[in-house]
Amino acid sequence: MADIGNVNFDHPNIFDWDLVKQTFEQLKNGNDVTVPDYDYKTCKRKPKGIFLKWSPLVIFEGIFALLDKDINTRFLDFKIYVHTDDDLRLSRRL
Repeated sequence: MADIGNVNFDHPNIFDWDLVKQTFEQLKNGNDVTVPDYDYKTCKRKPKGIFLKWSPLVIFEGIFALLDKDINTRFLDFKIYVHTDDDLRLSRRL
């Protein structure tokens, strides 16, 4: 916690990519999953997580959603990139 101000939460290395891939693998096999639920007050994952029932449609979104080539080729059937003007991106970010 003493170092929390030095963590860049906008960098792709902050993500647990191995867990993302494991979760996609479970979904691909038709299994329900539990995904982490991050608590921004404690800067930790909540113990329970969020239980999600399997669905034939999964939306994986975010600024780094298309970054990992392995995820792109193994798990994503459709990829959509939305390009917006700089001012709109800034206003959404704020």
